[in-house]
Amino acid sequence: MTPHPTTPHSTAPHPTTPYPFAAHTVSPYRADPDRCPLDWTVPAQLRQRAAERPEAVAHRIVGGAALTMAAWEESSNAVARGLVERGVRPGDRVLLPCSTAHWIDYAVAWAAVLKTGAVAVPVSQAAGAWRTAAVLRASRAVGAVGAVPAGLRCGWAASVTELAEGRSTATFGIPTTRHGVALTPASDAEISYTSGTTGTPKGVVASHGNILYPLMHSLARQAGTALHSLPPGTTVGQGLLVQPLGPNPHSVLTLPRFGPRALLRAVEQYRPSHVVLVPAMAIALVDAAAGGAYDLGSVRQVRTTGAPIHPATLERLAQLFSTARIRNVYATTESWPRRMAADYDPARPKSLGHASAGSQLRIVGADGRVAPPGAAGDVQLRGDAPQRRYDGESGAPEVFLADGWTRTGDIGVLDADGCFSLVDRDPDLIDTGGLKVSSLDVEASIMEYPGVIEAAVVGVPHPVLTECVTAVVRAEPGLATEALGAYVRGRHGPAAPRRIVVVDDLPRSMLGRADKRRLRLLLADGSCGSAAGAFDRSGLCQQNPMHGERKAR
Repeated sequence: MTPHPTTPHSTAPHPTTPYPFAAHTVSPYRADPDRCPLDWTVPAQLRQRAAERPEAVAHRIVGGAALTMAAWEESSNAVARGLVERGVRPGDRVLLPCSTAHWIDYAVAWAAVLKTGAVAVPVSQAAGAWRTAAVLRASRAVGAVGAVPAGLRCGWAASVTELAEGRSTATFGIPTTRHGVALTPASDAEISYTSGTTGTPKGVVASHGNILYPLMHSLARQAGTALHSLPPGTTVGQGLLVQPLGPNPHSVLTLPRFGPRALLRAVEQYRPSHVVLVPAMAIALVDAAAGGAYDLGSVRQVRTTGAPIHPATLERLAQLFSTARIRNVYATTESWPRRMAADYDPARPKSLGHASAGSQLRIVGADGRVAPPGAAGDVQLRGDAPQRRYDGESGAPEVFLADGWTRTGDIGVLDADGCFSLVDRDPDLIDTGGLKVSSLDVEASIMEYPGVIEAAVVGVPHPVLTECVTAVVRAEPGLATEALGAYVRGRHGPAAPRRIVVVDDLPRSMLGRADKRRLRLLLADGSCGSAAGAFDRSGLCQQNPMHGERKAR
């Protein structure tokens, strides 16, 4: 698909005509938060599940504690009372510093905040003091449940244990009635901040109805357990957090610190039905499993999400989990739960299929009109679920559009059958010598080359070409960059990298996604090697936890 036509963002009004592939997606658009049943709030659903299956495990830590539905309900009741005594009121924002290692405490704190009618503001402790301070300031949080960095000015900070101590675990009010906080499905539930890898982080507000929609409309009827090692506070982490609240019995198993072999051993020990990964974890997993033998037969589905994943990695996942469906999910923090999802198909390795149930997708050209099949353009999603919004947004919205459409910030294309393929993130599309080059397409070819573990392709400013296509790769020792360059030129011609740099690791987002914005800066100022084919082992960034268990070479 390289090169691609120019697809600049348009400020023209977007059409509201029915999407031409609606037959592949959903019934006519009807999202309305007021149409959600009144019990579509997190407190109401938690109370109901605790009554239905009190001893069922909602969350379990690999090698650690478990949280039953009854314990989740009762513990959060006690913490909610502690929050009210701290002065928390409906509509207040409460900061929740969180980590995968303390998943259960976070689950209790999150539910407790929502029971008071306040809004949860999760922030990963791994993101550091600067990020925590920025989120605290932007969200105007009144206090924090959990540890905050030293020196950070916060209204108050208390642990789950401190807030719950000596307080009743009895039912804390009943939302939507005179006995408790007046919560509705349209009430704000949480604010998730975007990663900032393509710009300034923004707070995305989700209502109770938005969070619960995919659970309440799930077609799954078989009980399951999902194994993961993803941080709470992210879109995928929050999706896992709420899974036990759905009508279908579901448990979440958390590996507190990701290691590829530790995850494979957890599959053998706990026998989960689902495994949820981001691409960086998938790469580490298939790399670590090479030559080993693991019993992974319990896994019915492996889901990858959080970033684009290349066909070569999907193929290796399919070989590793030979009895499971390999499902690739596409969504953004802003668009969730509107999404695309497809099982890996070797005949269409780059396809993300059709929109999931309850979602619609359209491709919009630079003229503001729906693009014809085969033409690349602005990817927009909408669906029956209540729409999200930016916190404090004023004026004409540029992302959350009229009639429920949400711009993803990505460039994509639909084929004649209505199957969707992602071209690139808009900021990652490379302009070199008049060509528009998909970094994802070039990366996919590099990933197929023997000895390459991972690749990130970016455009670096160039005085003549506008941008120089540059590839940064992690590889097995001894990779011949000249031969790799020739291989890629044979596939992509003038769109191939003019420079290949080999590194120990890449700068990354919290989910392990290659931080291309930072990578461009490092390459531009010479921090990542200087010559074509340079072999740089100077440490581009800190050791990546996504592949902390390096395979013996």
